[in-house]
Amino acid sequence: TISHVNVSGNVTGSSTYAGGLVGRQTAQINDSSFYGNVTSSSTYAGGLVGYMSYATTYSQNLHSHGTVQATAGYAGGLFGYLTGKLNNSYSDANVTCNNARCGGLIGSVASSSYIDYSNASGDVTSTSNYVGGLVGYAVSYAKINHSFSTGDVIGTTRTGGLVGYLYSNSVVDNSYSTSDVNASGYDEVGGLVGTSAWDTKIYNSYSIGD
Repeated sequence: TISHVNVSGNVTGSSTYAGGLVGRQTAQINDSSFYGNVTSSSTYAGGLVGYMSYATTYSQNLHSHGTVQATAGYAGGLFGYLTGKLNNSYSDANVTCNNARCGGLIGSVASSSYIDYSNASGDVTSTSNYVGGLVGYAVSYAKINHSFSTGDVIGTTRTGGLVGYLYSNSVVDNSYSTSDVNASGYDEVGGLVGTSAWDTKIYNSYSIGD
């Protein structure tokens, strides 16, 4: 377990898994933050953790500030990839990536993962698809509750203010986006969710961005 660790500086990675605090983490993280810039030329890049895998209990009270720049996919302001549970966390990092699955908070969320009471305020810019102000891609049975995004979002297709691609029985509840969304592909683009597929559900949520 990592707890009460705050790091500042710049991180540059040329192989898989780059994060301001940890490249790949398989245990709980609480009350920790990163201030700085993460630059990666490979997959799984996050402002705090590149690849987060811990589903037993919630990781919580996590923050990231600065920038995440990734030439590959799976890039997020806080996590590049999450399989697990996250609560009461945020990122104001600006995220730029040149491949799929990029999000203001998390690039891609794995099956049966939870995000509660979390937000992203940084801008997200991608030259590819599956791009979201909060989450780029949410896989089957993922749940996003009481969360929001406010940063501008730029992508191609499957681009949304909150979630780029919401898939297979995933749920968004009591969440919103004020993000402005600009997608060059004009296909499967939404103020809240870019694509909602295969029995997904959206409750008590809204978007008011352009």
